[in-house]
Amino acid sequence: MFILLSNNSAKASHAAAADITYVCLPGNQVKVRVDLYSDCAATGQQVYTTLDIQYESTTCTASGVSTIPLLSGGGIEVPTGDYPPCGATTCTGGSAYGIRKYVYEGTFTLPQACSDWSLHCELINRNAIITTVNSADLYSIYLEAFLDNLNYPSNTSPVSGNGPVALTCVNQTVNYDGQIVDIDSDSLVYSLVPAQGSLGSGNPVVDLLYSGSLSATNPLSTTSGTALTAPDGILNFIPDQLQVGVVVIRIDEYRNGILIGSVMRDMQINVQALCNIIPEMNLSTITPVLCNDSLLDIYLPQQIQCASLSLDGSEFRMLGPNSTPLPIIAATALGCTSGFTDHIRVALNNRLVQNGTYALWTKRGNDLDVLLNRCGDDMAENDTLRVSISDCFIGTTDLLNVSVNSTNDAMEITWSVPIGLTSGNFVKYELFRSDLPAGPYLSLATINVLNDTIYTDMTASVETQPYNYGVKTTLNTGYETPLSDSIQSIFLQCTENADSISIDLSWTNYWGWNNPTYEVVQIDSLGNAFVVSGSATTGTTYRYEKPTQNGLYHVRIRSSNNGSPELVSLSNWCEFRVLNTEVIVPNVFTPNDDKRNDIFVVKNLEQYPNSSLTVFDRWGKEVYKNTNYLNDWNGENLKDGTYFYILKVADAKDTEHHGTLSIFRK
Repeated sequence: MFILLSNNSAKASHAAAADITYVCLPGNQVKVRVDLYSDCAATGQQVYTTLDIQYESTTCTASGVSTIPLLSGGGIEVPTGDYPPCGATTCTGGSAYGIRKYVYEGTFTLPQACSDWSLHCELINRNAIITTVNSADLYSIYLEAFLDNLNYPSNTSPVSGNGPVALTCVNQTVNYDGQIVDIDSDSLVYSLVPAQGSLGSGNPVVDLLYSGSLSATNPLSTTSGTALTAPDGILNFIPDQLQVGVVVIRIDEYRNGILIGSVMRDMQINVQALCNIIPEMNLSTITPVLCNDSLLDIYLPQQIQCASLSLDGSEFRMLGPNSTPLPIIAATALGCTSGFTDHIRVALNNRLVQNGTYALWTKRGNDLDVLLNRCGDDMAENDTLRVSISDCFIGTTDLLNVSVNSTNDAMEITWSVPIGLTSGNFVKYELFRSDLPAGPYLSLATINVLNDTIYTDMTASVETQPYNYGVKTTLNTGYETPLSDSIQSIFLQCTENADSISIDLSWTNYWGWNNPTYEVVQIDSLGNAFVVSGSATTGTTYRYEKPTQNGLYHVRIRSSNNGSPELVSLSNWCEFRVLNTEVIVPNVFTPNDDKRNDIFVVKNLEQYPNSSLTVFDRWGKEVYKNTNYLNDWNGENLKDGTYFYILKVADAKDTEHHGTLSIFRK
C-alpha cells in the first residue's frame, strides 16, 4: 500500500537505498532506470508516481528536465542480503526489517550528442533509522550518472544483480557483492564517494555529514575499515557495533583507457545484533572420531534452540561407508545458555567399526521440525556432514604353520598376533578345521588370550589323513576378520619295497611357505633324530634305504621356512623294524640220536626263508639239496667223513656261504 503524491507534496522519510542506470539509444535517446528501495517500517510512506531526471552538459551548454514514470507492479518485497530477517517483516505486518523495491523507468531525447552529459535525480527522503549520517531523514538521496553519447552513442551502463540493501550483524564478516555486469565488457573502477542530498526542492545538493570519525571512505564503524576489492568491487568489512549506515559507490567504466560513463549506488547497511543464519550441517565441525566410538560431538556454525532438538535423535540419519544404515538412538543439546547452543551429541546404537567415510544428515524429527536457529527458522533437510575413520583394524590373521607334533599323536597349529591389534580390542581367536582344502571349515576351538597363538589338536588322526586349518580373529568392536589363508598338514605314506631294504615315501605338498624344501628325518629306537644325508628335495617322493643295524625305526618328512629352525613343519611318521642277524654255519654235526647236535642247524637261518642248501661228497657228487632249507637235515645214511656245502641265504644280497662239513656218529 502506498500513497501517490505530486512532486510538491510533503516529504516522506522512507528511502533506504537507490541506484541509477542507463542505455544510450539512437537519435540521442537515453533510457534511464532508477530503483528505489523503501523501508516498509517508515510511517506515512509516500512513493511518487513520477521522478524528475535533470540533465546538463557543460561542453554543450545544454540542460533540461525529463520526467520518467513509476512502473506498475512495483512495491514488491526484496531480499535484504545473505541473511533473511528474523520473523515476519514490516512489509507483511511483522516487525523485522523489510524493504520494498520500486522502479522508475523511461526514455527521453537529449537535446544533442555531448561528451559530458550528467543525469541526476533526488529521492525524498532518507529513512529515519540511519545512524551513521547526521539527520539523514531530513535529506534526499541524490543520484548522478555520467554518459558520453557523442563518442559512444550505443553504450550501456553497468547494471547490478544484487540490490543495494544488506542486513548483517555485529562481528560478522561481510563480503557484499553487487554482482555488477557490463554487457559492453568495459573496464570498471569502483570508489567510495560521499553521500549527497538536499533539504528539499530549491535547496542545494550537499555532502552529508557523517557521524563521529566516519566519512565517505570510512562510512561504517568496523574492526579494520571498509574496503572495495578490485576488480570486482566487493565491499568488505566487519561491523563492530549496531548501526544503520549509508555507503555510496560510484562505478566508472573505461573503454580503451578512456572514461566513457559512470553510475552511482546509494546503499543502506543495517547491522543488527543477530544474523539470521541457518546452521548448515556440511559446515559443522566434529570432534575427532575414532574406531569403536558411538558418540558424535557436533559443533554447528551457529546456535540452535535447545528445545528444538528431539531427544530420540530423530532429526538425524546416518549411513556407513558401505551404505548400511546406522541407527541413531538419542541426541543431546550440550552447553545450553539461555536456551541456545551450538553443541549437539548424537548417540549411535552401534559402535563405528569400519574404516571409511560416514554420512550424517538432517531430517524432520518427530517434533515436526529439523532444528530451529535463534530466529526460529528451520535447518534444511538432507544437509550432510561427512565423517571419516581410518584407525579401525581391518587386517587378517596370519596362519604361520601346521605340523604333526614330536610324538606323532596330535597337530600343532601356529599363527601370529595381527599387526596393530591390542589386547584392549581383542576378544578371541577361532580355529577352524577341514578335511579338504576347499572346505567346509568347521569351528574347532576358541582361544581368548591375545598372545596364545599355538593350539594342539588332539582330535586329529595324524596317521590316517592330512588336515586343513584356518583362523579368524574377533574384536570388541564386533569386527571379525576373514578366515586366514588355510594350510594343509604334511601327510606321509610309506610303501616297503620287495627288496626289504628300501621304502618308497610320498607326501602331500605343504603351502605354509613359498617354495618348500623337504628332508627325510630318521629316528632310532633311542629317539635320536637326524636328517638322512642327501634327502633334501623340492618334490614329494623319495626312496629311503633302511639302516643295517637292528632296531625299531621311524621316518618322517620335515620342511622349514627358508631353513629357519624356529619354524618347522613335520609330517606323521612311518614305523619299521630292522632284524639284520648274522647267519652262522657249523662245520660239524653228530647225527647219533643222542638228542644233541643230531641236526645240521644253521644259526639264524629261520629269518631268511627260501634259503637253499646243497651238500657234496669229496668227489663232487651231490648228496643233498633243499631250496627252502628249514634246519631239518640229519645226515640221513651218509657215512662219517668230510663233505662240502653251499648255502645260499635269501637275504637282500643273496649271500652265499660255502665250506667243509664233517659228520661223526661215534
